[in-house]
Amino acid sequence: MRLANRRGVATGNGHEVRLAEYLTADEVAGILKLSPKTIYRLAKTDPTLPMLKLGGAVRFPRERLIRWLATHEQGHRRTRHPLHSPANSAESRESS
Repeated sequence: MRLANRRGVATGNGHEVRLAEYLTADEVAGILKLSPKTIYRLAKTDPTLPMLKLGGAVRFPRERLIRWLATHEQGHRRTRHPLHSPANSAESRESS
């Protein structure tokens, strides 16, 4: 029975469970070119930042962190529901 590898952990019934990769605050700081202190401050003050706190240890799930960063980039286009777009609102007012 395989106990662990980079992709997952074997269970007693032969199935493999995929584990998320977690980064430390130092690793996240290195990626973003920020200080670890800034990463800890963000983790404490921004509830949308994906993190896991176990005792005194703080870890960041890699895949969720990448998605979170993408949605917080300046100029990121958020999809809006077409019924609520300003263009449709103006059209509906004109047709009334």
